[in-house]
Amino acid sequence: ALHIAAQRGHDRIVRVLLQQNMDCNEKDSDGRTPLMYAVIENHEAVVSALIFHGARSNVFDNSQRSVLHLAVLYRRENLLRDLLEACTGRRQELDIDAYDASGKTPLHLAIEEGFESGVIILLRNGAN
Repeated sequence: ALHIAAQRGHDRIVRVLLQQNMDCNEKDSDGRTPLMYAVIENHEAVVSALIFHGARSNVFDNSQRSVLHLAVLYRRENLLRDLLEACTGRRQELDIDAYDASGKTPLHLAIEEGFESGVIILLRNGAN
């Protein structure tokens, strides 16, 4: 239920479900969390609610992609910045140089996709 609400951008429903103690880090059959779907679909309010309720950014889907990989692939500049800031602020470990199943880091993907602002954001946050 939380995955669907996050994917559709129903931020108020997401908040109701989170108040009922639904697991915001639960993975679906693709290994994706509600946070991943909210990033893919560019639902900033949902991303904020999930992060506030403890959604982890250092989780990987079945393709070994993190929310950073997905933010880059879908060119979500604001969310990429927000995710990196949230992890820094919460002192959550986040491997900015994690490799996906294809052997690519978020920086590699940003360069391949020609996502210049993503490259800059990642480099400013220590990617190499």
